[in-house]
Amino acid sequence: MNRTDNFNSIRPYRTADAKTVRYIAHSDFKDDAMNAVCAVRCDYFIDFEPEHGFVACDEFDKPVGYILCSVNKDRFWHLYPEYISQLKRMNRKMYSEQNQNFKQLSNLPQGYSARFVINVLPSFQGKGKGKALVQRLVGHLSGMHVDGMHAVADSDSLSAFYERLGFDKLLRINKKFTVYGLSFSKLPANFNS
Repeated sequence: MNRTDNFNSIRPYRTADAKTVRYIAHSDFKDDAMNAVCAVRCDYFIDFEPEHGFVACDEFDKPVGYILCSVNKDRFWHLYPEYISQLKRMNRKMYSEQNQNFKQLSNLPQGYSARFVINVLPSFQGKGKGKALVQRLVGHLSGMHVDGMHAVADSDSLSAFYERLGFDKLLRINKKFTVYGLSFSKLPANFNS
């Protein structure tokens, strides 16, 4: 499949995609409660800023990956703690990690205001879907005069993905999490190829 096919299989998120997006969010966390994982990985974004979300689809228009984003920093900073607070009951370790992450994000440098999350089903990874999702979101946000975006990586493979796309390493949060950012004024020359 060439880059054009990958990019064309990306479409805006629809309300009807919520159940599938939640399934994808939970796909690599088999041992944790779905509600806890989804509170971190997608629920805030689909509840409050679904217009900044995109899904990668298979040939039947079924989502196999997503990228969701918050561009309203004030609302995100006000409401996101409510979403992760439900983790206290379900998974104290995850709550502690997410709470620490959230507090550390206040140390982000200027120029990376949008927060995003991305996930692609394991069987569709390595096929250009993730890159196409990031490219689509960058195009969407650039048209809104957003300065840049950031995300938290919790695995070596996700860190490698962001680095291949030209993201900058912005923060290290304990030994498990790294925050990556992409400034739209400094996009790599090969970003859209």
